[in-house]
Amino acid sequence: MHLSESIKLLYTDMFTTDNGDREDAVNVAIVVTDREGNLQTAVEQANVAREKDIHFVGVAVGNLVCIMYSFTIPLQVCN
Repeated sequence: MHLSESIKLLYTDMFTTDNGDREDAVNVAIVVTDREGNLQTAVEQANVAREKDIHFVGVAVGNLVCIMYSFTIPLQVCN
């Protein structure tokens, strides 16, 4: 599964009331990726998820390790 599809699952399946999501709980997703694939599509999906109040802590692992926190800043891909 690609990163963008995984992020989409957060708001279509995982963080839903049918799967136990509560209005009073903060939704936080920890995303670990190899940064392969279409990152622009992943960012677009992540922005949709953020509009649905899902927050991210992301770790991209490759030639260098990049940690991106996305609680209060717009989601960005580290270079």
